Amino acid sequence: MNYRLPTLLILFALPILLFPAAPACGTTRQPSLPPSLFGLNMYITGRERTDDEATALLKMAAPIGARWTREEISWASWGDHEENDFYDRRLGQIANAGIGIIGMLLTTPKEYRDPSCVSYAQSTGQPEYWCAPTDMSAYARWAATVVERYDADGYKDAPGSPRVAAWEIWNEPDLDGTWLPHADAGAYAQMLRRSYDAIKAADPTARVLNGGVYTFDAIGQGGFMDRVVEQAGWDSFDTLSIHPWLIDHAPDDPSLINARERFDVTIPGRLELAKRWIAAHGGGKTIWISEIGWSTCGGSCASQFAKSEDEQASYLVRSFVLAAAAGVEHISYFQLEDKFNGGQQPWGPAAIVRDNLSPKPAYTAYGSMVSLLQFARYSGTGPLHRAGVVADYRFTLPDGGTIDVIWSLGSTTSADFPRSEE
Repeated sequence: MNYRLPTLLILFALPILLFPAAPACGTTRQPSLPPSLFGLNMYITGRERTDDEATALLKMAAPIGARWTREEISWASWGDHEENDFYDRRLGQIANAGIGIIGMLLTTPKEYRDPSCVSYAQSTGQPEYWCAPTDMSAYARWAATVVERYDADGYKDAPGSPRVAAWEIWNEPDLDGTWLPHADAGAYAQMLRRSYDAIKAADPTARVLNGGVYTFDAIGQGGFMDRVVEQAGWDSFDTLSIHPWLIDHAPDDPSLINARERFDVTIPGRLELAKRWIAAHGGGKTIWISEIGWSTCGGSCASQFAKSEDEQASYLVRSFVLAAAAGVEHISYFQLEDKFNGGQQPWGPAAIVRDNLSPKPAYTAYGSMVSLLQFARYSGTGPLHRAGVVADYRFTLPDGGTIDVIWSLGSTTSADFPRSEE
């Protein structure tokens, strides 16, 4: 039978559709490592969020099967009493919702900011809290304190013992905007090495990630992670955290491949680069995509960054499928809802929920994807797969059923589907 393929189509052969069960109300049971493939940057711990908004967003995350969230824990706003209560409350909410937590340990308090960096930040209009710490041992001690508080081992735990199972050391340390005054692989290597050792002493079972780095034609801007590993050692992190942002193209746009020049900056191409990089340095690391997304910023940003809501939904599903095919362990899609409500273009509108908390098509697509693929394993390309024309990725279910996720890499494409005998 001949059909015209839409941009994205999911075919399934299974006895019933599978939908994620909502966690029991009030439970503190959380997913364990390794994590599900399916996560979101929810930013429930963002201080910009009201308690009501945080509660509403957690209620929206459960029905679509988002079982992991990437959350900020700020050294600059950490304190002895009241400030800790804020994190205790918000992390406890997340844990009680049955959602696993990846904690980002970031920002610098005033007493550890270099005065010259503060002057630079003020003169360039950038937040002072992104100044690199002047004392990496102090950062590591703070990291150990936070990890001990949220390791759920019964010793010095936060009330209710919420568990943070994975820790990310800073965010985008390879970029000048989040490591002031300028990215410094040597300084970050000190931070990573010392904090890794401190975290493992506090919680040997914790997973430690490098701060997510931009991945285009190298791992980190200008090969940043090569220099970090050279100084901090290959054993200074457990999982490679990357940000393969491709906001101006579809995730597998064929125009981003030049076979003659061996150049491929599609999402699959960047993931192959990450796998080769890991193998070249000794192997033994999993890959997590801790940020990726597509923006519906419309006229508020450059036209090449503005995708339609339907394109966003399609690219979201395609990125998860392509990552699964490449063996990626986890993706934290960016993001559930923009805590800045449009203040950061074009990144904010990559959210799958609008500022008024109404869902975009990508929210529905995320839930449909999880309901179909949460128990499935990638098993190879399907019979309709034609490189550069039609993508057909097959997943196998525990009962032997199969699901094919199929899309056209152009606007429309004809394909012949075999008709099953009744």
